[in-house]
Amino acid sequence: VNRQLEEAKKELEEIRPKAKTFDRITASDKLVDMGQAAKILGLDFGRNTLFSYLRFKGIFFKNRNEPKQSYINQGYFEVKEEWIEDKNYLAVRVYVTQKGIDFLSKMNLKNIDIEEVEENDHISDL
Repeated sequence: VNRQLEEAKKELEEIRPKAKTFDRITASDKLVDMGQAAKILGLDFGRNTLFSYLRFKGIFFKNRNEPKQSYINQGYFEVKEEWIEDKNYLAVRVYVTQKGIDFLSKMNLKNIDIEEVEENDHISDL
């Protein structure tokens, strides 16, 4: 029992700084783009695969990189229109909130089958 307790204390000491960092990130009111979200989450893939996965899971619409309204209402994502000066058009950009980072972190994204996601990605059908 003492050995288990010592191991648990050691593990806690290793986890404590990570937990503080995560708390600091999720307490912020900053918005991050999908590429930054993938980096914050330490994923082995980038924004395009993250978009594909969110479409695959039904969190985003099947035919576009935009979250369904219920996920916006829950505070996970924000959608903003931004004028792209050099291309002269209005773009819709999706941002992940800190609450969204927490939501995504609980999805076990490091273990997804990327090939299955990309095979079932409907955006390439358009």
